[in-house]
Amino acid sequence: MLSKLSLVAFFAASVFAPALLADDQSILDVARQAPPEIFADAAIKLVERGQIPPGQRAGLLEEAFQAAKRAHEPVRLQAIPIAGTNTRAAMQDSAGILGLDTLSLQSRMVRLMMTVDGARAIELFQSIEHPALLARPCEDPMIADASAYYETAGMVAGNRPALLMLALGQANSPGELASFAKMLTADKALPDEDRRMIAGALALKMSTAAVDYRSFTMNAEELRAGLEAVAPTPQLEEAARKLATEQMSWPRCNEEFGNAGAFVEWFNKEFHGTLEPIREEETWTKKFLGTFRTERYFESAESKQVSDDFGKLRMTLGRPEWRGALSGFLKELSEWKPAGENIDAFHQKMTVLHGLFQLAPAGEDRDAVIARTIDYLRSSGMEREYPAEWLMQVRSFTNAATDRAKLLAAFRGSKDPGLEVFAELDAALPK
Repeated sequence: MLSKLSLVAFFAASVFAPALLADDQSILDVARQAPPEIFADAAIKLVERGQIPPGQRAGLLEEAFQAAKRAHEPVRLQAIPIAGTNTRAAMQDSAGILGLDTLSLQSRMVRLMMTVDGARAIELFQSIEHPALLARPCEDPMIADASAYYETAGMVAGNRPALLMLALGQANSPGELASFAKMLTADKALPDEDRRMIAGALALKMSTAAVDYRSFTMNAEELRAGLEAVAPTPQLEEAARKLATEQMSWPRCNEEFGNAGAFVEWFNKEFHGTLEPIREEETWTKKFLGTFRTERYFESAESKQVSDDFGKLRMTLGRPEWRGALSGFLKELSEWKPAGENIDAFHQKMTVLHGLFQLAPAGEDRDAVIARTIDYLRSSGMEREYPAEWLMQVRSFTNAATDRAKLLAAFRGSKDPGLEVFAELDAALPK
C-alpha cells in the first residue's frame, strides 16, 4: 500500500504531467517535431493550464521563447478594412488573431514568465528583438500590429520607467505609438513625475515617426484616446499636429479608410492649445502611390466549375446517386489546381473540404471526407510554410464538427505533429 506521502506525490504527478498520446509520447515530445510556433503555443497553453510541474515551467518557457525566434512571421499582420472577404488578406488576418508570430509569442511568454520568475521575465523582455515596422508596399493590403509587445511592456514595467522608455525606444510607426499611448493610459500606478518624463519622450517620438498613412489612420482613434488621457503639454500638442499633417500630406496609397479625418477634427476642437488648427490643405497628399491588389477566391473558370459541381452534389444528398456523385466530386477535387500560389490553393481547397464535411452525412461518407482532409493537411506543405494559416484552417474545420470527438481521434491517429498536438490541446478545453 502506498504511504500518504507517496499518494500525494502520485496525485501531483498525475495532475501536472502533460497528457500522453496513443504511443505514450507526451504532447511536448510531439510538439517539438511541429513547426516552432506550434511548439511555442503548445508550451504556453500547457503552462497556463497547470499541466507542467512548477519546477519545470521556467525552463519550458525559455525553450519556447527561443523557438519562437524561428516563427514564419516576425509580427502579427492584419488586413486593412477594405481588403475584402474571401481573399488571402482575410485569411492572413484571421490567422494573425492566433498570435503565432515571433513578437506575439515572445510577449505572451514574458507575461506568463512573470508568474513564474519575475526577474527572468524582465530579462527576456529586454532581449526581445523588436522588428523595425516600416510602411509596406501599397500592393500589400496588410499592416503590422505590435500591440502585444506594448501590452506586455505595461505588465512588466511596474515602477520601472526605464522599461517603458526601452519599449518606447522600439516604436517607429504610428500604430506602435498608439499602442504605447494606450498602455501608458492604462498604467495608473506610474508616478506623475515619471509620466511627464515619458510623455515628453512620446512627443519626441511622434515628431520623428516614420511615415505610414495606413498605420496612422487605422490607429488614429486609439492614439487620440491615449493622448486625451495624458495631460496635454505644448510639446505633445505640437507633436500631434506634426504627426497628423506629415502622415496625411506625404505620398501615400490611394485608398481612404480609418479615422485620420476624425483625428484632425478632434485636434482642432480639443487638443491644439495655442497652436493654429490644422488647415484642410495641410492634409492633402502630395502624391498617390497606388493601391492594394487582392484576388477573390473562386473567381477563375475552374473554381466556378468546382463551386457549381458542389451545388449539384448537394442536390443528390439522400438520393441513390449520392454515393457515386460524392466519389466523382472527390476525384475532381483531387485533380483541381486552384489559381494563385500554393497557399491560395490551400485555402480554396480547405474551403471546399469544409463545406463537404458539413454536407456529408455521419458515417462512412463523412469518414471519407475526414480522411481526405487529413491527407491534404499533411501533404500540402502549408504546415511548415505557413503554420498560422494552416492552424487557422484546422481550427475552422474542427469548429464545424458535430462529432468533434471522432474528428479529434482521427487527428491523433494522423501521425502529423501539428494535428496530434491540436487534438490533445483542444480536447482538454471545456465545450
